[in-house]
Amino acid sequence: MVAKLASELGITLSDNPLDEETYWRSEGLAFTFFQRYRKLAEPRSLQQLISKKKNDDPDAENIAKLDAILGVTAGNPTGAALVRFLQRKVLSETYKLDPKHMLTVITTFGPCDWRTVEAHSLYWVTFGIIKGKETLSSFTNDKTNTLRLLFFSLIGLTRGNHLMFEPYPDAIQRSYYNATPDPNFIEPMHQAYVTYGPMVDPDPGRDPAGETFRAGHVSFLIEAVRILYLSDREQEAQHYFNYLRDYYGTNSAGMMNPELDKTLRDFVFDTFTSVADTNKESRKAISSVIEAAMGELADNSMARYNNLTRFAWKLHDTYTREKQDPRSDRLALPAFIDMQSDCLMNFLSYPPVDEGVTIRKARLWLGIPPEIKLRVYDYLKPMLTVECERWTFDPEAAFPEPPGMKEFRESDDYKRFNTRVTDDRVETPVQTNQ
Repeated sequence: MVAKLASELGITLSDNPLDEETYWRSEGLAFTFFQRYRKLAEPRSLQQLISKKKNDDPDAENIAKLDAILGVTAGNPTGAALVRFLQRKVLSETYKLDPKHMLTVITTFGPCDWRTVEAHSLYWVTFGIIKGKETLSSFTNDKTNTLRLLFFSLIGLTRGNHLMFEPYPDAIQRSYYNATPDPNFIEPMHQAYVTYGPMVDPDPGRDPAGETFRAGHVSFLIEAVRILYLSDREQEAQHYFNYLRDYYGTNSAGMMNPELDKTLRDFVFDTFTSVADTNKESRKAISSVIEAAMGELADNSMARYNNLTRFAWKLHDTYTREKQDPRSDRLALPAFIDMQSDCLMNFLSYPPVDEGVTIRKARLWLGIPPEIKLRVYDYLKPMLTVECERWTFDPEAAFPEPPGMKEFRESDDYKRFNTRVTDDRVETPVQTNQ
């Protein structure tokens, strides 16, 4: 394989050290080997799939040659072994990353995505600790700054280790990037507080993280409970809620903090958003959760979309059963599916300031349940068509008509919803100009 790569593609592999300058030359492995390999091994991005520009790859012949030599699409294990060897070489020699220490980071703290900046921050701060002849559980050199780096790295991974990156090779600046929370880093972050906090405060008292990090630990636990509950990991959420109550729940007189003297469900409801007694405030709170759910779906997180949608439905159901005045229809909330449809219209009406906005809309449209799409398709189609033309996207690929649209147009539900939307709409100069 090495001989064929050299003779047929001019790719020379050797045991010589692979410095960064050599790797990134136009004839270097970054372009002649790995870029072609990724086009064979990785799925096409949504942006490529919905683009009207379906031009053939000018490098298609060389990509086919690479596939014939390595057997990427055929799953040849020998070719895979050569790829792994080169990946390790690039890690070790170009990026100066030791795979063994990368494994140490993962086994100590969790499965970080090495494309994130926080993973590299965590790698180098722990690498420095070990090189200083100390351990990850106990160190004395520059404690405060070292702990800041550890905490910032771990909280960053907690909030953004689920990374979505869709490259667009034809114009890399148009690639899509977004990061969302990863509940798997909640326990490592919690352990960091209770392990490292007492190193700064040798006599922490009853506070597990010590006085210095007490407020940060409390805020983190509240956020952790909310993230886990909305990620359908209720048992873990209950564990951290109990911990919060046990260690931070009482005042100096031994009285329970009223904000924690409630069930897990009520605590999450109250900390996520305050559901007031009025129709207006309740509608705003429910809509904010629905829009957050749609944002998760636009970022390819179906699980968090489902959990947030269930949460919003619970808010809607709670208001309807416990707070709505049965004597007055005027105070009733719209049907839940109507609120979902309104939020979808709002989401899809965001100004397309760049193509990344339209890509998120397209991803949401592909994942949203069809019964919601049926209600808004006709109303939004003209606007979305113009928006797609702006970025040379195919509107039929990005926002295909939902199945059953023809039959739905004849239904009373279609007429009712579109009449309500038309009656509620207020034209503004900005909307007219768009």
